Amino acid sequence: MTSLPKGTDISVQERRYPTTPASMRSFLNAFFARHFFQVQDSILQPEAFERFCNLLRKGEVNIVDIGSGPAVASLAVLDLINAINESGYRVRSNVNIVQNDSSAVCLQSSTNMLSAFRRRTGGVCVIRDPICIDVPFPDSLTQIRRISSFIGRYDLCFVSYVLDAFKKEMTHGEIGLRIKELLGCCADNGLCIILQDKFRESLIRQAGRLQGASVHKARLTQKVYDNENSNAEQLYTYFRTTVMLGSESEDHGVLTRFCLQKKALMRCF
Repeated sequence: MTSLPKGTDISVQERRYPTTPASMRSFLNAFFARHFFQVQDSILQPEAFERFCNLLRKGEVNIVDIGSGPAVASLAVLDLINAINESGYRVRSNVNIVQNDSSAVCLQSSTNMLSAFRRRTGGVCVIRDPICIDVPFPDSLTQIRRISSFIGRYDLCFVSYVLDAFKKEMTHGEIGLRIKELLGCCADNGLCIILQDKFRESLIRQAGRLQGASVHKARLTQKVYDNENSNAEQLYTYFRTTVMLGSESEDHGVLTRFCLQKKALMRCF
């Protein structure tokens, strides 16, 4: 992030949806951490985490990330895999990542950040070079389908903070149909997580209903440290819907949400 230029007068819109290096730096400061932990918190819900662990056992994981930004969801997944390995349960997975974002600076940042993660973790899993699609969803569906015909269906699918942009051009029904098409590219036992902020509650509830999935309101607390090493807590709210594709997962009892507790990992591995 230090290589990115500082900017002045960055608008709220630019901060949320960066299109320049300066606005990307602003995004990373303001939103990266909260989006990152929203993804992890969603995966760590008991049924979703059980499904996630089952996917890792395959040895090959395909991720498609719609509205990827600087690879936020993909990095959250890789960090979880790294945490599982550090706890003593070796998970060797080949990871294919498809990033879809209309911002060139987001896709370039995602490639750089994934490369940095790969160097830092020393090959905890084989992260292949990401495939980047700069055509906005749902126009990108053709490329997403074509890629899945080569690498296999997607095990993990993320749709992050893009429903509002869809609504400007599509009806609720059309959004539901496009998401259904996306899910058609996913594996039968895959996992799809849709995230949206609290200001678009009705929109994500409608999207979840059209996929036959419930929507959950979640709150996370973020500690922010400033240059004087003081800290403040920020409480923020978001909504998520988790689509479990294919058959229901086996009943292995309730898993703890925190993946580093060995009891949870023993149930999965």
